[in-house]
This record gives sequence, structure tokens and C-alpha cells, in this order.
Amino acid sequence: MTLKALCQGSAASPYRVEVTFSQKGIASTNCSCPVGAGGYCKHVAALLLTWLHEPEK
Repeated sequence: MTLKALCQGSAASPYRVEVTFSQKGIASTNCSCPVGAGGYCKHVAALLLTWLHEPEK
């Protein structure tokens, strides 16, 4: 399963954020922001929190 979203940050265009799950948990993350190459940024956290609290979004 993969979650994909656009997250508005400080740049003019929204960042592309992606989280992929495996049976063991989070398999990989990625964000197009300058910090997100390793997948450890606030936009990934925002995607996960949104999914947790508002999964229909």
C-alpha cells in the first residue's frame, strides 16, 4: 500500500510526498522537498498524521 499526497510548503509548488508500507510497517518514504530525499521530513510526518486522523482525505 502506498500513500501519495501533495503538501503545500514554503515553495511555490506543493511537494510530492509518498509513504509505502510493507507487512512489517513503513518500507520507504520520499518527499520532493530539499530535506525529504531520505524521507525524513515534516511533510512525510504531516501525511502520516493526516492519514491517521482523517483517512478519507
